[in-house]
Amino acid sequence: MFNRILRLLFAFLISILIFYLPLNIFFDAIKCDEFYHSNYVWLLSSDQLSEVDFIDITYIESWDCILAVSKSNNIYCKSDFSEEWEKLSFKKSSEIKKVLLDPKGLVAAIDDTLSLYVKDNLTGEWNKILLPNLQQTSNFDIFLVNKNLICINSNEIWICDTSNYHLINFPNHNHLKVLCLQLLEPENQLLAGTKGNGLWTIDLLNDSQEKNLSIPENTEIETIFISSNEYNASLLSDSYGYIYRSKDNGVSWERLNQIGPKIKVYSFCEDPTTLEVFFAFTNLGIFLTYNSGEDWIPMQNGIENIPVLAGFYHPVYICFYVATLGKGIRKSFEVPNPPKPLLPKDGDEVFSFKPGLAWQLFGGRDLPGLYHVVVSSNKDFQPIAFEKSNIIGDFIIIPENTLKLHTYYYWKVRVGTPYWTSEWSETSCFILRQKWIMTPNQPSCQWNEKRLLFDEEGRLSPFITQRTFYIPLRAFMESQNALVFWNEKKREATVLFKEKKVIFSADSNFLLVEDKQKLLIDSNPDVKTIIKYNRIFVPIRTLSNLYGWTLEWDSKINAAIIIEPNP
Repeated sequence: MFNRILRLLFAFLISILIFYLPLNIFFDAIKCDEFYHSNYVWLLSSDQLSEVDFIDITYIESWDCILAVSKSNNIYCKSDFSEEWEKLSFKKSSEIKKVLLDPKGLVAAIDDTLSLYVKDNLTGEWNKILLPNLQQTSNFDIFLVNKNLICINSNEIWICDTSNYHLINFPNHNHLKVLCLQLLEPENQLLAGTKGNGLWTIDLLNDSQEKNLSIPENTEIETIFISSNEYNASLLSDSYGYIYRSKDNGVSWERLNQIGPKIKVYSFCEDPTTLEVFFAFTNLGIFLTYNSGEDWIPMQNGIENIPVLAGFYHPVYICFYVATLGKGIRKSFEVPNPPKPLLPKDGDEVFSFKPGLAWQLFGGRDLPGLYHVVVSSNKDFQPIAFEKSNIIGDFIIIPENTLKLHTYYYWKVRVGTPYWTSEWSETSCFILRQKWIMTPNQPSCQWNEKRLLFDEEGRLSPFITQRTFYIPLRAFMESQNALVFWNEKKREATVLFKEKKVIFSADSNFLLVEDKQKLLIDSNPDVKTIIKYNRIFVPIRTLSNLYGWTLEWDSKINAAIIIEPNP
């Protein structure tokens, strides 16, 4: 029995290791989703292009333009000063079979007659380049690296600077699948990835080759990326999807994990503004690493599960462009932080029955987005007092009678598009209060954003006499939902408001509170209630003292201002 219990316990621990640890690894990996590059939205660069399948794209700084190659080998370009894409013309008598783009400022094309043409500026002509006398044509391939044409045929490597060819014998009889120059002075070393014989370094000056022992001998190299920043890493991928990383510009390499099962990497791109940030363009979309290949996260928002073959960072537009199979040319738009609440400011007192909420637009008025606002009296936003979605613009007015006076409210906002929804903004708090602005001899007052008319005939206007400001008692107090009763026999008005009973007698300088506390209406014993137009008027200061209101006099507008205190 004891042994059975031990076996069950051991099986339980093994199940924990099998299931729990992979989950931990998974959740640790997705922690980097907090990295801001994961908030990119990949937008169509132009509705003008009818083709949706593109296999290569780059930016040629000396030409001031982007060049893209479609799957049908059409070449499109867009200058920095235009939003329109133009198709580059080619010889009408032949058809392009392969296009090579070099960001250093050269474009090469091979036509259906296996003739090679190059173009070294945007407006110039295509110049025909004679190919070397190749021994075999079945394994013939050509690469364009740093404005050098590199022709590969079996064990022959021909280097051409568009005028002369230089032959380098490569005795290992392995087809060179990927080539890129190591970007170190004097830029004379060529990294050669083979189809099954690892990685080689070829010295172009000395015609020597050396096998890189840090890459396994039978590795089939898929792509090599050498960083242009000496402080950044370089990356390499093999046919099994494993990533190799070099921190010494391709001299030595260490193998990292796969990005994911069945993921094939076509090319890499680095973020020149941030060290250790790379993009991998794969058969299942774009993946991002923020730590030089240790962890990768899939890019979402319009680009997931779509083959992406190439991409680059545009230093003028400050964004990334990618070539996709199926979704055309896409450019990145970095989703900024959530919208920022502007008004009311956090902790503001709002004197309005229909408060307005304003926020900062996430990308200016030229970028579409629908906003979502929630308001609650609790910080956890349960329950919701007001909610509105699909708001266009940066402002909304909450309808009257939606929110209560003397209550603190919390609000936040987020923005969404067809591709994504931002995080909620920071929470801002406000409280609704009341304020009255009363001007002598005016039959109404300003009550928050409303106008309060004291009577329909317009006779009951506040007035000043003996340096005392009087207001009509019933008209004002009933506007605050107070109960006011007039006893004609006793000639006194009873006010029930805020759980307090106050009695004002006509032409008296006293008032009675809760039937027991008799108080002077004003510190000046000569100040008393006044009957006018068969209505009782009381000093405004008396009411402010009774109910704890703040009373101010604004000499600029010649008006008395009553402000409710915080609850």
